Amino acid sequence: MSVSATLKPPAWAELAAAHDGALAVGRRGRIKSVRVPHRDWAITLDTYTVSTGQSSTRYTRFRVRMGMRQEFRMRIYRENVFTRVAKWFGMQDIAVPHPEVDRAFIVQTDGPSYVNTLVLDAAFSDALLALRRGRLEVARVRRRGRRVPGIADLIWIRSGTLKDRHTLEGALKLMRATLDGLIRSGLAQEMVRS
Repeated sequence: MSVSATLKPPAWAELAAAHDGALAVGRRGRIKSVRVPHRDWAITLDTYTVSTGQSSTRYTRFRVRMGMRQEFRMRIYRENVFTRVAKWFGMQDIAVPHPEVDRAFIVQTDGPSYVNTLVLDAAFSDALLALRRGRLEVARVRRRGRRVPGIADLIWIRSGTLKDRHTLEGALKLMRATLDGLIRSGLAQEMVRS
């Protein structure tokens, strides 16, 4: 029996093994996080729980902290019935120059030209379209309630504990393509450790 078969979830151990990643393992062989290298960064896969007091929801997250040369925020997620109604009431959804992405996704940003460049990159748009669910975002980092200038988190989030190796690979591919695109655009800086 392989070592990855004794770790839970096994797809996380397989992802780490396939990409020279490091595992943080807790009690009973449960994997707490996976760190996969990409350029100067480590992309972290983990889960977290949001509680509303009466119920809680677990999320799977890929995350990497980046140095940013200027302020930039972005959120991309699949369109649905509720977002169509929200758009009718004025919710932001910018048009992007990739027709398939434009039809299928809500794109919100304060830097449309950077997002348009990202979307035109085949590696990024193919990876984005391959994922059926999830949200990709560049979010501000806060410490003690205050925004930290020059630093942002690139995050891909999906509800539930993701155990499907194919989807995990797709999300990692999207994270890598996004990082590469943000470097090419001049927004992201390497050599910031996450």
